[in-house]
Amino acid sequence: MDQDTAQNLFAQGGILVALDVPLGTEFGIDYHSWSAGPNFRGIKMVPPGLHFIYYSAVDASAAGASRMGPRTGFFKFMEQGQVGRAVATLRSAGPM
Repeated sequence: MDQDTAQNLFAQGGILVALDVPLGTEFGIDYHSWSAGPNFRGIKMVPPGLHFIYYSAVDASAAGASRMGPRTGFFKFMEQGQVGRAVATLRSAGPM
C-alpha cells in the first residue's frame, strides 16, 4: 500500500481501541483476525459502517500448551473518523 492510499484510509476510517488485551488473544473484525502481541492496542483505518468485533482469550497457564477460549463478539457501527472503544478490558468485562 502506498503512502497516499494509507493516509486516505486513515483519514476516512475510524480507530477501534482495545486496551489490556492478554497476550495471545485472538482479536478480529469482520473477516480479519490477529493474535494479540505485547504492543497490541487496537485497530486503525476501520471503514465506516457496521462491523462484527470478536475475541477469544487464551489460557496460557495450561501445562505446555495454550487453550483457546470460546469466541465472544458484538456488532459496532463505526462512523468516519470515530475513535471507538472495543471493550473496557478483556480481562474482566464484556463488550462496551
